[in-house]
Amino acid sequence: MTEAWTDLRHDDPNLESDMVYVGVGDAIVRLGRRTDDDPSPIFWCIDRRDDHLADGAFRDMAMLRMVPPGDAVQRIIAFVRRRDAFDMLRSWPAVAAAGWKPEDVHEFLVECAEGPREDVAEAARDSLAGGHRTPSIL
Repeated sequence: MTEAWTDLRHDDPNLESDMVYVGVGDAIVRLGRRTDDDPSPIFWCIDRRDDHLADGAFRDMAMLRMVPPGDAVQRIIAFVRRRDAFDMLRSWPAVAAAGWKPEDVHEFLVECAEGPREDVAEAARDSLAGGHRTPSIL
């Protein structure tokens, strides 16, 4: 997969749109999982250091209502917490967290609910209340 991504990302001048990379990240997660909650394709996308690819991976994680193991949840949260509070990559993990163990995500969700981005804050409040929302941040 790594070689194919390198070829796609750097050698195809027709793939200029950021949304193409969001879609690729989405597809990598959807097609690359060995089990329903396998987070390895998400981490593969994160490791590419491309925000749009990671955004697509996080989006698919939320839309599929994946419940990764606790250590994977902590790694995802640590990744987005290192970023600015206004960062777009906080949105989808805040949505996905509705289905994760409260003890793994409560602090992160409170932080997001009090943050400056209204879309992230709303997603976090919904997740804290235990509800899966239908995100409007597509």
